[in-house]
Amino acid sequence: MEQRTEEWYEVRLGKVGASEIAKIINKKKNIKASYQKLVKNNYWKPTTELSDFNSNFAYPVIHPNRDKIVHELEKNGVEVRPMICGSMGTQPFYVKEYGKLELPNVTEIDRYGFYVPNNPHITDDEIVFISNIINGQIND
Repeated sequence: MEQRTEEWYEVRLGKVGASEIAKIINKKKNIKASYQKLVKNNYWKPTTELSDFNSNFAYPVIHPNRDKIVHELEKNGVEVRPMICGSMGTQPFYVKEYGKLELPNVTEIDRYGFYVPNNPHITDDEIVFISNIINGQIND
């Protein structure tokens, strides 16, 4: 994979665009760190290093109380997206060609996973609010 330098992006996006992208990436990295600190999910948490480059569109949560957590978040006006990762081993085209293949980790993620917002406009208070809702339903 080609390693791109800051100069490469500046040439293609212009200096203002590149500096804005850097701000957004840094902001989203800080939001992820806040969720990591605030969400008390002992069932599963992302394990990437905060120093790793990871520009995610949302923060993933995987927990058996997913339906309760999602219901409470949506009731409080928080946008939630499903973590779509259905097992390829159970899709009709795969089963027809190779037979059914159960993949327990993928099934668990599909059953229990969802995303909460990680956008550069979310405030610290909103992150705390979202985290508190998640924690309240995890411990319920």
